[in-house]
Amino acid sequence: MTQVNREVETHGREDLAGEHLIADRGQLIFALAFLAVWLIDSFLLRWTTFLNGVVSLWIRLPLAAILFGVAVWMVKSGMSAVFGREGVDDRVVREGAFAHLRHPIYFGELLVYIGCLMLSLSLMGAAIALGAAGFLWWLCRYEEGLLVERYGEAYRAYQREVPMWIPWRNESTR
Repeated sequence: MTQVNREVETHGREDLAGEHLIADRGQLIFALAFLAVWLIDSFLLRWTTFLNGVVSLWIRLPLAAILFGVAVWMVKSGMSAVFGREGVDDRVVREGAFAHLRHPIYFGELLVYIGCLMLSLSLMGAAIALGAAGFLWWLCRYEEGLLVERYGEAYRAYQREVPMWIPWRNESTR
């Protein structure tokens, strides 16, 4: 197995495979851009929220609440599985949300975007959310490269068994 020398952020923890140096900043930039565009479009200018009348708020509101609830569980479970295990043996994490998805924290982030979009159906917000989804997908692929370097066949087996983002579908990564 060839080790590639990459600069990664490990948040001061040698037991983590790491993430791309721009991961946190990129996520913050997309979140702030989405929030600004979504709020302005949804509540001030209403340039692209003309679909609101198509689907009743009484349908959109409970769907958004469900998405927010699942997002909170995914992020909380994922964060505690990764950051609550300091000093534990160095292995592929398969507990909690990681038993269902390889990237539950990023998936939870996407669910927050989708939940917000459910509330106002802002097409401008959806465009930013699509950009964020592309960025998160790129981060997932980058981090999976780090995880394959670190754990080899154990992580490849995990990739075959657990889907990346869509719980009922296991897409091949090769």
